[in-house]
Amino acid sequence: ESIGCRAVCAMASASSTNSAETNISLGNAAPHADYLCRFLAEGFKALEALDRVSSKVDNDEAHLQSVPKLHGLGFEKASKLFAACVAQPSLLSAIYWSICALKMLRVMPQPNLVGRVQGFIRSCSCDDGSFKPHPQQEPNLLSTLSGIQLLMLLDD
Repeated sequence: ESIGCRAVCAMASASSTNSAETNISLGNAAPHADYLCRFLAEGFKALEALDRVSSKVDNDEAHLQSVPKLHGLGFEKASKLFAACVAQPSLLSAIYWSICALKMLRVMPQPNLVGRVQGFIRSCSCDDGSFKPHPQQEPNLLSTLSGIQLLMLLDD
């Protein structure tokens, strides 16, 4: 496990002594794990949809009006959503925290989802050893740390 995940686990167990005071408890881990797996799966589906939109926009501006709507959003809202997702500076970190939380719950996502995470990590990897938060972004320290931690967590 990564040092970051161990640190979070240690903080979680240290804070569990306070859970009686705050009435917060994990209880059954299954709903939490289900949410995290759905978050990851839906996130990858959204990235695929955004990639399709991006390629249509990049290939020919005449296709702008034929870009499929995303979940009932109009073109303008879909374009704003696309821009926000592509500009996301912490995407690889969000994936790391999701996988780390699943590890803390002692749950691993389905192999196909793990494969998608590993593929995304590879697409964010740079020749100099750094990682980008998204394949279309520049590498930075936080995403490099997240990429390394994910590789350790997933034993890739």
